[in-house]
Amino acid sequence: MIVYRLEKNGRGPYGIITHCPDSCGGLYELITEMQRAHDNSDYPTPYEDGIDPILLREYYCGFHSLEKLNQCFGGFLERLQSYGFCINKYESDDVCLSASGKQLVFRLKEARRLYDESITTPSMPVL
Repeated sequence: MIVYRLEKNGRGPYGIITHCPDSCGGLYELITEMQRAHDNSDYPTPYEDGIDPILLREYYCGFHSLEKLNQCFGGFLERLQSYGFCINKYESDDVCLSASGKQLVFRLKEARRLYDESITTPSMPVL
């Protein structure tokens, strides 16, 4: 299955903040804003979306389409790009879809990265 993941140096926006020694030049504030925006049923956490928490020890969040990624992060993509985030495209055989179908988790170490896609607009680049 093809998986799209928003990340910087292998970490997603929510994962990278835990490895930030200070506010990361405003990134912490942006992540906090995203958390507030995602704190509803339109953007459930993986736990709220039926993904077994035990999977998150070895699995990473992603999306099965650019459209789903854009629905989640669209309003934040340009600002995330300014902090060095990009969209990576992976191929993975080890995927677990969420209950809502909005997101998935996959075993990143077993996946094959196909390419990096720079974020250029909130509407996402055409592949």
